Amino acid sequence: KALLSAYSPTTLSEVATKPSLDAQYLWHRRDWAALDVAAASQGPGGPSSVRPLMMRAAAAAHLGRLAEARTLLAGTPLDHEGYVETRAVIETLAGDRARAEYWFGEAIRLAPRRAQTHVALGEARIAFGDLPAALRAFKEAARLQPRSPDALFGWGKALLAVGKAEAAAAKFAEAAALAPRWGEDRLYWAEALKRVGNTTGAR
Repeated sequence: KALLSAYSPTTLSEVATKPSLDAQYLWHRRDWAALDVAAASQGPGGPSSVRPLMMRAAAAAHLGRLAEARTLLAGTPLDHEGYVETRAVIETLAGDRARAEYWFGEAIRLAPRRAQTHVALGEARIAFGDLPAALRAFKEAARLQPRSPDALFGWGKALLAVGKAEAAAAKFAEAAALAPRWGEDRLYWAEALKRVGNTTGAR
């Protein structure tokens, strides 16, 4: 955030604009209300790899405006894994597993080695209550990107949900080694340790 506040404009066409970078920051913060405003103020394209339309759709969906989110993506290309994955996220939030699985499958077909898509698929499957399938998705994400704290954290969450607290604690510990200031991971880690009777470690 401090680096963004000191960002200087550039004439290089391949470098993202400050509004695009600000929006990307909000995306990763999951600040959907702020992102909703920031992404709407940008144009639909530009040199940046950030896609304002995709961000607007995701923000609208997370804020409960599912019909609007679907409309925003209706004309986007089906050969772009980002747009396709965003469709999957929207359908997950809508509670439509069949459509969500279809779009996740398409996103993986387009970018089979993108670990983050498998992480998102795992999160969706947790939301739908299919924990064995969620475990498979997180394991695949970790196979593709062994140093992904997101993959390890999701794997741990799925293990914890199926009652394997000791194994879950190990995954949360691995994630913490890669992302030591990630508070959410440490909260889950503490819960896993508490379930195996390690109250000192949990505290």
